[in-house]
Amino acid sequence: MLKYFIALAIFAVLAGLIYIRLSPSDIPKYNQRAEPREIGDYNFDGGFIAVRAMTISETDMRGAINRVILKTPRTRRVAGTLESNAITYETRSLIFGFPDYATVSFLQPGEADNEAPLLVIESRLRFGVYDMDTNKARVLGWLEQLGPLTVAP
Repeated sequence: MLKYFIALAIFAVLAGLIYIRLSPSDIPKYNQRAEPREIGDYNFDGGFIAVRAMTISETDMRGAINRVILKTPRTRRVAGTLESNAITYETRSLIFGFPDYATVSFLQPGEADNEAPLLVIESRLRFGVYDMDTNKARVLGWLEQLGPLTVAP
């Protein structure tokens, strides 16, 4: 009886892992600009938003942030282009393959009491509620790699 229970538990875990790896995602749901907000860092259940002033043009920032994000292991662009209003990237965790979605967008002058365009990065998980600040660490790491191209709040 115990070996049947163990076999059932192993099957359930494997089925869950296969579901996580193969389940379709509603990419248009994630490829949306974050709500306009002032410069700063914003935590929410399962995610993180960073809003930053830029020291380069929006066009140059689009290329720079794209290069930084695509250097992240297990990350690919899943929606949007460098010219679009929102670009969404998927990063999967190393062992279980949990997907997180990060959307890069820009606030135009006046949208959040800002005088110049602002960089907005919203990163959130797909499964679960709490991500142990993984998305926050990833976004702050990207911003650190951008160095003086953004201004910390």
